Amino acid sequence: PGYQWGMYDSLVDRARRNGMKLVVALSPSIPYWASEEPARCPHRIGGYAHLTKSCMWKPSPALFGQFVEAAVKRYGTTARGPYGGQVALWSLWNEPNLEHYIWPQLKRTRYGIVDLAALRYRKLWLAGWKAIARHDPPSRGKVLFGETAAISSPMDTLYAALCLDEQGDPFTGRLRALQGCARVKRLPIGGLALHPYNNFAIGSVFTRSYTKDSLPMGYVSRAHRLLDRAARFGRIPPRRGIYVTEFGFQSSPPNPFGDALSLSRQASAINEADRLFFADRRVRAVAQYELFDVGNPGEFNTGLRFADGERKPAFDAYRMPLVVTRLSPDRVEIWGQVRPATGRTQPLVEIAGSDSVVGRPTTNAAGYYRFVLRRGGA
Repeated sequence: PGYQWGMYDSLVDRARRNGMKLVVALSPSIPYWASEEPARCPHRIGGYAHLTKSCMWKPSPALFGQFVEAAVKRYGTTARGPYGGQVALWSLWNEPNLEHYIWPQLKRTRYGIVDLAALRYRKLWLAGWKAIARHDPPSRGKVLFGETAAISSPMDTLYAALCLDEQGDPFTGRLRALQGCARVKRLPIGGLALHPYNNFAIGSVFTRSYTKDSLPMGYVSRAHRLLDRAARFGRIPPRRGIYVTEFGFQSSPPNPFGDALSLSRQASAINEADRLFFADRRVRAVAQYELFDVGNPGEFNTGLRFADGERKPAFDAYRMPLVVTRLSPDRVEIWGQVRPATGRTQPLVEIAGSDSVVGRPTTNAAGYYRFVLRRGGA
């Protein structure tokens, strides 16, 4: 009764009426009293004016577990009342590798650097998972882990949260205890959640990464090794997938800086990114962020619509993705998806500006199709 659930009740109700399931991420910021040191709230968050009154300082795992319990009792699979049963996946916290969402991040010791954010995130996640497992048993294997930003060393944070060093090996010596890994518990994660933007959410699927510990879209395969190493050492269950729970490209307009993509290029880029993720068999789902721009040029504006609701070219591109890839002068791959369709269907694929039909492929159950066109000058 102490929480204001109304906005979320409305969202869950509309999702049910429209036949949709939800991925619910329980995220910061936190009330000051939910910090283990409330006197340090709020702390300074450089360059993020909209967060400067928020608290991210030493969130209490015990209190976070209680909050997760409250949310699960209202919205979980077995929840009593009108709002239960719409959640397909739970995810816990947001971008723990960034100081904007957990602080402090690191501590230098004579034995090496301790990743305090990773240590606290592991405790937060485990407290939340226990609440879900206790009060919504069918969801115990559907709790995502990670939700990391692509920048600011997500690989290091994820490894450390799984009690592995930067090389993916178990911590040893004094650092093992300092990292909270003296007695390692396997985390029963349902999957790894990532936000694989390029830096500033610009560029393309070919944008280069200049660090080995980041996870932009072209380098999601780095997470494969992490999952394999973590499963090998018993840190997580085997064969867990990757969930892209936040992803998009900034456009100009509305963002004024020169590196933002043009409206037409943004439309192409989101399709090319979907093709990239489709090719990765470990990627189980991709979520577009945002649906609407926020309007403030100083924040992310990755929407399919402008802040006033006007559609960008990206809106239609997202509904009907199409990517044509040259294989040779006379061969191209045609890949796409028919998102408005339900189940398998047969789209009509034509050459733009003509009546030349090049295929009527049958999609899979999710609406995807892929075929190779062979013809002169394809």
